[in-house]
Amino acid sequence: MASPADPTLSAPTLSDIDLTNPDVFAERMPHDWFDLLRREAPVWQHPPTDEHPEPFWVVSSFEHISEAHRSGTLFSHQTGPGRDGAGGIALNDIADGRGPGLQMVMTDPPQHTRYRKLVNTGFTPRMVRRMEEVMRLRTNIILDRICEQGSADFVLDVAAELPLMAIADIIGVPDEDREQLLDWSNRTIGGSDPEYQDEPTGEEEDSDHSATYESAMIEMAFYAHGLTDQKRTQPEDDLWTVLTTATVTLDDGTVTELTDLERDLFFTLLLVA
Repeated sequence: MASPADPTLSAPTLSDIDLTNPDVFAERMPHDWFDLLRREAPVWQHPPTDEHPEPFWVVSSFEHISEAHRSGTLFSHQTGPGRDGAGGIALNDIADGRGPGLQMVMTDPPQHTRYRKLVNTGFTPRMVRRMEEVMRLRTNIILDRICEQGSADFVLDVAAELPLMAIADIIGVPDEDREQLLDWSNRTIGGSDPEYQDEPTGEEEDSDHSATYESAMIEMAFYAHGLTDQKRTQPEDDLWTVLTTATVTLDDGTVTELTDLERDLFFTLLLVA
């Protein structure tokens, strides 16, 4: 694959495109590549690369993206690179090196419909108003601290902390556990960064990234499980108490609630999304 394209050079061709190369995006946003895709190949199979050894589909036009988003029969959130065959049987997922189950964003109807209805019970107008209040409060706390310090790193002191601390407030995570949430988030999202990697395994380099990610996800799930038990015995006015006890009636009259696994997975989704 080509190195990051220079916009002053000749117009790119499809063979120049490598959307898996992080150096490209560190240098610039390759709008010329996306223009070319929309014009000549709005549905294009990206060839394998060193960064991503499996081919994958790139859909770039509004019309085709909308069609793929609307059609649950032709397109699936559950399959794709790294997910084929996963999310069915927990024992199979674990044997394949995956965590059991699927995140809500990786499910299709009717599973997704049920999951979404249950999660939405926690996002009432009152809870949304409370989220705004929490965001304002946390923003003021962070800005006051920065003013006292005289300087700050925006990424570390604002962008990383503000959303996570606000989510912790809304979920109802005790103050003493919140630094641990930041560590889990960093290890999940930045698992390829040596600063956050677990101890090397002596195997392939990619395994260190996977081990860091998987260990953080497992620790978060165990924590969520304990938090659920706590909210059941000591309910509070927070999102997690609502999701711990929520039930909805489906179109067929069935009354359903989140399973422990679904609840644990949603906790990890809230922290890393």
